Amino acid sequence: MRIAVLSTMLLLAVPVQPVFAGGLTVLGGLALSFAPGGDRAKRDDFNAYVEGDFADFYIGASTDIYNDKVSDEVDLSFGYRNTTAGGLSYDASYTRNIYPNDGGDCCADYALSLGLPLNDKLTGTVDANYYTTDQTSDAHATLDYALNDKITLTGKIGVVQNAGAPDTKEWELAGSYALGAETAVKLHYYKGTDYKGYLGLDLTWDATLFGG
Repeated sequence: MRIAVLSTMLLLAVPVQPVFAGGLTVLGGLALSFAPGGDRAKRDDFNAYVEGDFADFYIGASTDIYNDKVSDEVDLSFGYRNTTAGGLSYDASYTRNIYPNDGGDCCADYALSLGLPLNDKLTGTVDANYYTTDQTSDAHATLDYALNDKITLTGKIGVVQNAGAPDTKEWELAGSYALGAETAVKLHYYKGTDYKGYLGLDLTWDATLFGG
């Protein structure tokens, strides 16, 4: 099942290339994440994604493979992103969530992200999601500070609405280091009102596979 999912994702971009060869960009990436705390089922994560962008619209697929197979997830997304003349970036999307080992097609969410450079080093971002099945939502505000061309420091705070339970207030501190043009390592510290603080480490690779 896991190999089939990954193969399908990589093939999604192939048939459309001849049709939109003039303006299509295909992005892809891999990530490995490790965390000694947090959700036991999701402490080790392998993520892969592919995304096709054309005329500011995009369609993508991603998969997360965890140490607990029941939590494995495939997401299919469609969205639109752009930047205004004033520098405000926005991204609106719809994502369908599929759990291959736990019932299949599950649920969906709508997402909106707004970002604005505050100066040449500092960028602010606000993200919000609405989950259709349980009618809950979450919102987060993030500040990214580019210390130099290699190191970026991040602070994030947010509120997650829980169905039938008090909201979770959470925050995150992180630092990332660019190992190269396409690879990076990122160290996180997570803390929430209903979970203990813990560290996480991400190793990422992102690249333009076609166009651009």
